Amino acid sequence: MDPRTTPLIVLGRDAAGHYLVGACASCGGGVIEKYSFDDWDTGAPETYDMYWWWRMDAADTAAFREMLRPCPAPLDPDCACPIHESLRAETPRPLPPATNSSAAPAEVPRTRWKLTDGIPHWTEPA
Repeated sequence: MDPRTTPLIVLGRDAAGHYLVGACASCGGGVIEKYSFDDWDTGAPETYDMYWWWRMDAADTAAFREMLRPCPAPLDPDCACPIHESLRAETPRPLPPATNSSAAPAEVPRTRWKLTDGIPHWTEPA
């Protein structure tokens, strides 16, 4: 995660990767980062590291921050609250191109979220 971002929620973290949402201190926008170490392809070790990134507008990030208030432990990837459970079970849309480096140039698509019966879900921008 960029050092200028503050983690808002950690959805997953283990030896094989992480999945988290942070907020940018300078613009107020959000960054969703998903990283996976997958060594299934023994012929090409450069593809073991996979990063996916999404961005949220500042207004969506501010509302996201408010939506997180009921979560008892937003930075605990093992939290079993409905917010963690729902967001952890989904991948933001649209899918960005995967990159093999956190510094690789790639388009970072915009994503959004919505509440359905009080539970957050990732959704594509309109």
